[in-house]
Amino acid sequence: METNQKQPREAEARSVDLGRHQLLATKARFNAICARIEDPEAHPAELCRLIAFEIAMVTKSMLSRRFTTEDGYIMRGYVKQVKALRELGKQLLQAEVWRRKEDIIAFDGEKFQFVLGRIVDLFVKAMKEAGVPVDLRASVMRHYRDLMVENEPLIRRETKKLGTNKTS
Repeated sequence: METNQKQPREAEARSVDLGRHQLLATKARFNAICARIEDPEAHPAELCRLIAFEIAMVTKSMLSRRFTTEDGYIMRGYVKQVKALRELGKQLLQAEVWRRKEDIIAFDGEKFQFVLGRIVDLFVKAMKEAGVPVDLRASVMRHYRDLMVENEPLIRRETKKLGTNKTS
């Protein structure tokens, strides 16, 4: 009879130890996720994979326990943890969408036009300082303008393609 009473206590003690171990492992994995989020070189797909793994581990932990009606608060904790991880994953995906939107060159925008104008001015200045005659400078700039008009659609298309085939 004494061994029967001892077995439930030992099982309960193992369950508590297992719960502590799982909590420590969960914290370690969550800290790893946070560290990867802080890394600007971390790819969102990798972070989402880590989050999905953590959700799987929480779900596995939840399914491995035997809940009674008194354990409802424990179940709510698991559910909240999974919801928080899902929201984190959504935030990461949204951040990646915004990052990609910010990586667009506005060829017709004020800033781009300003920078390009300054570059052209510096090119003209370099030709002048190099002793290129005025008529030759004017000819070079007309030829440059014609090349830009001719190649602008191609430049725009190629610029849109940049960064879309990244696998890292």
